[in-house]
Amino acid sequence: MNKFFIIGIIVIGVIVLAGATFYFSGNKSNSSATLGAETENKISHMTPTDFQKAINSGEYTLIDIRTEEEYASGHISGAAQIDFYQTQEFSAYLDSLDKSKEYLIYCRSGNRSGQALNIMQDKGFSDASDLAGGISAWIGAGLPIEK
Repeated sequence: MNKFFIIGIIVIGVIVLAGATFYFSGNKSNSSATLGAETENKISHMTPTDFQKAINSGEYTLIDIRTEEEYASGHISGAAQIDFYQTQEFSAYLDSLDKSKEYLIYCRSGNRSGQALNIMQDKGFSDASDLAGGISAWIGAGLPIEK
């Protein structure tokens, strides 16, 4: 009986140790990958006020990713337009951009631009931000649009 008890304790110890090693080694690699991505890339969401300051700095390329019809109904001055829903054209457009430059993107509500930020990050862009709440938040903050 003593012999089986000792063997059981050893087996349980090995299983616990193996499980802990697997768990913690997996978490370390995920943490360092996430940390590395945060330090290399500046991918963020900006308030309308901060977005306007970034536009005014002149350091960013401004991109409206809404449809042509949405763009024609009113857009932020100086914005280039590319339709996020035209997936092949949108992807090709992103591929044509210099990934080391700084970009500001926006849509109607922030949904498409949030997805676009993920795509841009996957494509290796180092500095891109979207307008939190989209042009709806921009207008709500009383900021100007042009038609």
